[in-house]
Amino acid sequence: MDLFGVILSIHIGLGMICLLSGMVSMLAAKKKGRHTKWGEVYHASYAALAATAIMLAIWKWNEIAYLFYIAVFSYGLAIYGYAARKRKWKNWLQHHIRGMLGSYIGAVTALLVNVGDSIPLLNMLPSLFYWFLPTIIGSPLIYIVARRYRKMLLFLKKYHTKQKSLLQKRLFSVTNICAMIEKQGGCSMKENHQFTIHTNKEKLDIDVIYSYLHHESYWAKGIPLHLVQTSIEHSVCFGVYDECDEQVGFGRIISDFATFAYLADVFILPHARGNGLGKALVQEMIRYQPIQHVRKILLATKDAHGLYSQYGFKEVKNKQLFMQIFKKGMYERAIYSKENKILPGKEG
Repeated sequence: MDLFGVILSIHIGLGMICLLSGMVSMLAAKKKGRHTKWGEVYHASYAALAATAIMLAIWKWNEIAYLFYIAVFSYGLAIYGYAARKRKWKNWLQHHIRGMLGSYIGAVTALLVNVGDSIPLLNMLPSLFYWFLPTIIGSPLIYIVARRYRKMLLFLKKYHTKQKSLLQKRLFSVTNICAMIEKQGGCSMKENHQFTIHTNKEKLDIDVIYSYLHHESYWAKGIPLHLVQTSIEHSVCFGVYDECDEQVGFGRIISDFATFAYLADVFILPHARGNGLGKALVQEMIRYQPIQHVRKILLATKDAHGLYSQYGFKEVKNKQLFMQIFKKGMYERAIYSKENKILPGKEG
């Protein structure tokens, strides 16, 4: 088998993975779990599929140049839908649906154009139909699904607007309290119709946490991913999730559970602010049962003194009692080995 044949075989295998994973993701419940995991498989296989299609098209441009255009356009739709979810664009859900379903239509189109004349019944249709049949069938489906979710989101928005005055008084009206046991003792979950707060680390979206701390926070800008993962591993973590079970906030407690506790990395994503989530998150953190008998709880903040003062935090009077070792610019200058050891940094 020549190199073209090898690439073609890989391309066919990737196409099968792409179509199957896309179908599983579409049929799965639209929440974090099977839908998102198979969605990641779909996106990764689609990226590789597009790359091999481009290589094949360039190799035999006079015969299959159309593969290049299908690959570029279809994967562009996949990137569009993928980015809408990851970056949480305004009305991201509709963009996500259009992009991902559109990319799936592109993959089916490429399949039919190449092997449609070998499929019973379909081989009775003119070859031109292979180009347009998936779009004719899929476009109404995209419209129906997007419209359905748009109606659902509009309903939720209207409902929560009516409930805003009540939610501002106490955002997290408790409808369910689950007692669970964690390694460090105790876990709480409080829910209402809009948001949930969990201390279950398995629910945390590491990508969301890392992206905010690394790119947007003023206190941990540039922090490497493995340090974020290590900090989560050795802390009690609180995740805030919206009605679609997407993470929109985070905070963690560092403590010996006897004399001292420290609140760190507390944030709410920009698009979810203005709903009282910051207050609800801080309230849940300081009410965490294992630190109720801790003598001193500390935190550091640049601009949220008003928020924390509502929950008993005060500026330290005797600041001269406190000292610190602060390695400024450590994340930017340090070189991290594969064993996650900090090696001597190099000035760039």
